Amino acid sequence: MRSTRIYLDRDLAPGLELCLSRAAFHHAINVLRHPVGVVLSLFNGDGREYQAQLIAIARKEAAVRVLSSSEPAVESPLRTTLVQAVIKGDRMDYALQKAVELGVSQIRPLFTEHAGACPGQGRLQKKIQHWTRVIVSACEQSGRTRIPTLLTPLDTAEAIAALEGPGVLLAPSARSPLGSVPTGRDITVFIGPEGGFSATELALAADRGIAIATLGPRILRAETAAVAALTILQSLWGDLGPVPMTDRGAPPWHDMQPAP
Repeated sequence: MRSTRIYLDRDLAPGLELCLSRAAFHHAINVLRHPVGVVLSLFNGDGREYQAQLIAIARKEAAVRVLSSSEPAVESPLRTTLVQAVIKGDRMDYALQKAVELGVSQIRPLFTEHAGACPGQGRLQKKIQHWTRVIVSACEQSGRTRIPTLLTPLDTAEAIAALEGPGVLLAPSARSPLGSVPTGRDITVFIGPEGGFSATELALAADRGIAIATLGPRILRAETAAVAALTILQSLWGDLGPVPMTDRGAPPWHDMQPAP
């Protein structure tokens, strides 16, 4: 049975003794009822996994001793950035959670013409804090050892201007399937809201040289599109295919430019 995984935002090393954070204490002690002596898995996003033994429990805190560390091969060799249109309710949480499970490297929340304007600074900061918790929780669950970067939310024009490297924007009206679009080792995928990208946004993307691609003949919900797109890319050039990309070398289009 796999041990409980806990994220701690601090340096970790074998031999170190430390107290669990308030959130980790609640989860490990109040919820899971772990006793002294149990071994936990800790990670801090540095790419390593740390085995730690619970050595003391008090009323509001618990201490662990780090026993050892390892570097499991759980991170994808394909660097993907998901630019995800902000969608309502727990559907956004679902998209973020599944993107983390599928090995995404970076996530940028996107405010589009069909999904409403960016909220005020106070509300936006609360959303960012919530999205960060969703991402960390998904890393704990999925066994990842690095935390995907949550990039600054932008509107579509700003996100297109900030793009570095090849990008692919998904639209039901496109003719080229996602798997046939020239990309590279670093891939940015734009996912629109339920109403799709506007004609203005599509034109901006085309002018920037971003490829326009489709996920097939059926219209997918925004959160489903994110899962489908990342699964396709990881299957072709990541670590979900029959042969890892590190054994196949770079994609045949590695040095090509994005399709106009």
